[in-house]
Amino acid sequence: METLLVIGIIVLVLAVLILQIVLLRKQKTAPLDLAPVFARTEAIERAQERTERGLREEVGRNREEAAHDSSDLRQEIQAALATFNSGIRDEIIAMSTAQKTQLEVFGAQLGSIRDTLDQRLAAAASPRPSPPSWRASRRPQTRSSKPFGARFRSGSRPCRMRIP
Repeated sequence: METLLVIGIIVLVLAVLILQIVLLRKQKTAPLDLAPVFARTEAIERAQERTERGLREEVGRNREEAAHDSSDLRQEIQAALATFNSGIRDEIIAMSTAQKTQLEVFGAQLGSIRDTLDQRLAAAASPRPSPPSWRASRRPQTRSSKPFGARFRSGSRPCRMRIP
């Protein structure tokens, strides 16, 4: 049985070789026509050029649009900053005016206080009758010569102060 298999394989190999030789001879006789391949290559190149042109035009339009948008944005920002600047300026002017008014009122108050102090100083500097001396109005100490704390603790002298 093995011999039959070996003979079958040899026959098949010979058949493949014969077919290969036949195919090689057919190809040598028929020239290869590359014209369709060249035509397709040229068509692909033209399509690629059209795509590149379209892409360049689109990029150019995008650049112009971006420049226009950025210009509009700059103008909007400038307008917003101008409005903000004028608002801040108006607020600063209002605050400075209010501060000026407050300082004027404060200055007037200081002036009136100064005038009052000048009048009081002038009155204090003018001669007036002197009050009796404190030594003359003091009672002489007659009872004891104990210190105040000792008298208070011993209870020798009652408190004269009345609490209502």
